[in-house]
Amino acid sequence: MFLQVCLSVLDLIGVALMGILVSLTSKKEGAENNSATILEILKLFGLHQLSYRNLILTIGLLLCFTIIGKSIFMLILVHKLNTFLSVKSSEVYALLLQRLLSTSLLRLQSKSTQTFVSILNYGPPKLFFDVVLRAILTFGDLIMILIMLTFLFAFNPLIAFSATIIFGSVAALLVRLTRKRVGIENRLQWQLELKSNEELFQILTSFRENFVKNRLYFFSKQLTQTRISLSKKAAYLNFLPYVSKYTFETAVTASAILIIIIEFNFGSSQDIFLTLGVFLGAATRIAPAALRMQQNFVELNGALGATEPIIQLIDELRSEHSLAPSSDEFELAYSGFEPNISLRNISFSYPGSNQKVLKNITLNLSSKQIYAIVGESGSGKSTLIDVILGILQPENGSVTISGVSPLEAIQKWPGAIGYVPQDVVIINGTISENITFGFPPNINNNDLIEEVAKLAKLKLIIEESNLGLQAQVGDRGSKLSGGQRQRLGIARAMYTKPKLLILDEATSSLDGQTEEEVSDAIFKDKSLTVLTIAHRLSTIKKADKVIYIANGIIECVGTLEEVRNLVTNFDAQMKLMGMQ
Repeated sequence: MFLQVCLSVLDLIGVALMGILVSLTSKKEGAENNSATILEILKLFGLHQLSYRNLILTIGLLLCFTIIGKSIFMLILVHKLNTFLSVKSSEVYALLLQRLLSTSLLRLQSKSTQTFVSILNYGPPKLFFDVVLRAILTFGDLIMILIMLTFLFAFNPLIAFSATIIFGSVAALLVRLTRKRVGIENRLQWQLELKSNEELFQILTSFRENFVKNRLYFFSKQLTQTRISLSKKAAYLNFLPYVSKYTFETAVTASAILIIIIEFNFGSSQDIFLTLGVFLGAATRIAPAALRMQQNFVELNGALGATEPIIQLIDELRSEHSLAPSSDEFELAYSGFEPNISLRNISFSYPGSNQKVLKNITLNLSSKQIYAIVGESGSGKSTLIDVILGILQPENGSVTISGVSPLEAIQKWPGAIGYVPQDVVIINGTISENITFGFPPNINNNDLIEEVAKLAKLKLIIEESNLGLQAQVGDRGSKLSGGQRQRLGIARAMYTKPKLLILDEATSSLDGQTEEEVSDAIFKDKSLTVLTIAHRLSTIKKADKVIYIANGIIECVGTLEEVRNLVTNFDAQMKLMGMQ
């Protein structure tokens, strides 16, 4: 801002030089025959003794150096500003991302994934460039206009007053006409951008289903209509600056004509060219600056509306802590870690719901045991897993793993707990990259990768490709079957050789034989504690203890036979699976 004030002084010097140059070139005379004002200025700088030709050349060169110098310095300043704000934008993005990832799963589920992606990707740049940068540059334009008007008032109050009235009225009128509308249009444009992104994501991720139903054209047409609406908003917002531009150009021309009339009738004929030169010089600075200010003010108003989501997210995450630094290395010994789990009086309900998903659950799971959680759909099995892992925080009660909270256990012994969700996220990369997902490539352990790939029965996939572990799996695993994706998820979880393995229906897509082979490979490690949500008889039969949950309540914990004898519904399920 200070540098912009200094550059405004350069603008002022340029305007004064332009006025003198216009006045001098209007007469084929020496400096001594010009107006008293010009003569005093030339004497001040010792230029009055120069010949007419050298005087014109000197002032012309000074004017060029002033204008070019100011432009160069302004470009450097704007470049520095943009670089600085780019870095700040990235820092805010990183800070928000860390705080978002350190918050609860419920907050992540409060908005769609595409909404969070759009807010994080577009919010910080919009905040820093459309708001902060515009505000800084608007301040510079305001200072320059004030300096110019002060000079004009000192030089010719009548002309300065006229220019202030004309340009001020034009700017105020344009702001009044466009401010509210631009704010609304920017907000609508942002909403349409979010809607467009979500619709495109939905089309691409539901291709098979909509292909079969022959609804691809319907969704394509729907997205096209959204994009057309978005384009119309963008066209309107791009059109508005032209209205301001041509309005100000008209105002400058009208002002110049008005000044000629005023000076011709009320001023000195000797100073008319000096006055006109000074005004035109000032107008070439004031008019563009006023135009930029008017546009920036309108754009600021619109940008503030469009930055509401990022401001809201900043406020929501203000009290959250950033993610704690973690090492990229993992030790396989996990000294001091005991894979036991304890739950005390756990209750949980989702926001906005009065119904408790988990109700006063108390549970102790010992080390080196296989536990199968069973129950009807919607009974709270996956929610219980999320609470045990610390992904969801219970309303009351406590959860400990190895004597500490789940978060402490994860941070103290990274890799000691393995987890496989039902829907495994597959990245667009190689088999190796998917197994080591979350760790830098430079610490890849090929022997360990091959070991866990063999355990998860990925050998056939690897052998079918000439590239082996470097074979590409496609976008979101498009080259893999559902069962292969789950096996890749199991290999990923086993990569750190965990002591506690939690499976959330992690074998639901495997065929019977493969599921048997994979579970046998996992369960043969007697030092491993396994907690699995199970629907298949083969998995349930391998469990040391079965945990039956219904309506958020643990009804029974015991061996398979014990639970069958105590829970009628479970016994009926086992009979349906063919177990007499």
